[in-house]
Amino acid sequence: KTGEVLDVTGIALKDGKVIIPETILTPEKEVHQFPRLGSLVRTESVTTTTGKLPIFNNSTDLLTAHTEYGQTTKNATPVITPILWDLKTYTGGYVFSQELISDSSYDWQAELQSRLIELRDNTDDSLIITALTDGIKKTTSTYLLGDLKKVLNVTLKPQDSAAASIVMSQSAYNLFDMATDAMGRPLLQPNVTAATGYTLLGKTVVIVDDKLFPSASAGDVNIVVAPLKKAVINFKLTEITGQFQDTYDIWYKQLGIFLRQNVVQASKDLIVNLTGKLKAVTVVQSTAV
Repeated sequence: KTGEVLDVTGIALKDGKVIIPETILTPEKEVHQFPRLGSLVRTESVTTTTGKLPIFNNSTDLLTAHTEYGQTTKNATPVITPILWDLKTYTGGYVFSQELISDSSYDWQAELQSRLIELRDNTDDSLIITALTDGIKKTTSTYLLGDLKKVLNVTLKPQDSAAASIVMSQSAYNLFDMATDAMGRPLLQPNVTAATGYTLLGKTVVIVDDKLFPSASAGDVNIVVAPLKKAVINFKLTEITGQFQDTYDIWYKQLGIFLRQNVVQASKDLIVNLTGKLKAVTVVQSTAV
């Protein structure tokens, strides 16, 4: 019914009391501890709810020898694989009272707008890690380093291997960070040019929370190897972040976000999911003769 509001809950004076009454220092914010995955996968802007992205597959077909005035042999029809999208709607919002705004000098609207972006990034992280693991058989490895090399050298074709990144849980990162090669050098190498800060076997390492992987617990070792921009595509139509003002008999505002997108697993065969242990590497000491 017009004007009827049921169960209005939001941020009230009691929630903001730590920054309302007296002179205070500028509030500080916790920094998100892990790289965001949204910038690491491919994003495609679309204009319709559903659609397809056609991909021409590689061909192994050959030319045939030709004789003068002879018939030309027709080659096989190119294989085209469609990647389908079907947009879904995601929304979120924060309600805050006029009393909170009136009694506080803090810019609550700007603060909550940044929180909406945090909600979006959290959602993207969850959808992307699901796309990187859904339907992918997890391989249990007794020699993670060797199996990682095999994935990069054999499982993935050269161009895909060159573009691959290694997404690993924090516990998996800890295993590799403590390991050294036969010369005593750390397996993980700092890389100031990489957004995530580290490389392994020449590939960018992306460290995520242990529990971000579906059904994972703290301490679980999970690793995904894939050319991320080819393996996962985020088809995105629109993102609206706005303010909604309620009627003046209630006196509150709502900040909301409206998102239309579909994160799709585009190339299942390019994603490898590993778990297991890292064998200790013996450091070889050189002996002077």
